[in-house]
Amino acid sequence: YAAFAGWQTIHQDIFQMSSARATQVFPNELQRLQSGLDDDTLDDVKIQTVGSFFGDLVLVATARCEGQSGTIIVDNHDSTWYETGNFDAPIDWKLAYTIWRGKQLLSKFNSSEPS
Repeated sequence: YAAFAGWQTIHQDIFQMSSARATQVFPNELQRLQSGLDDDTLDDVKIQTVGSFFGDLVLVATARCEGQSGTIIVDNHDSTWYETGNFDAPIDWKLAYTIWRGKQLLSKFNSSEPS
């Protein structure tokens, strides 16, 4: 459900940009997110895109963690790792970011707290 929600949602406050563009527009915020990649377990880190999710920047990078390829997504609160997984149906960075967006949307809009 998360992948479908993340893929299907179109909203003016959810968009992506290159890291070069993000460096020009949001240099301090991007530098703070990049510090989330300073982990001794990560190798071969390559920034793929920078997203904006309802005003919060999100850094999406591919990397290797303990010998496994995957995607790391760093937001203002946390870092989330998506292992590439099955060779025949890998989770690339685009799918990982789609799943992440969907999980964020579902958690915000399916909250168990009453409005």
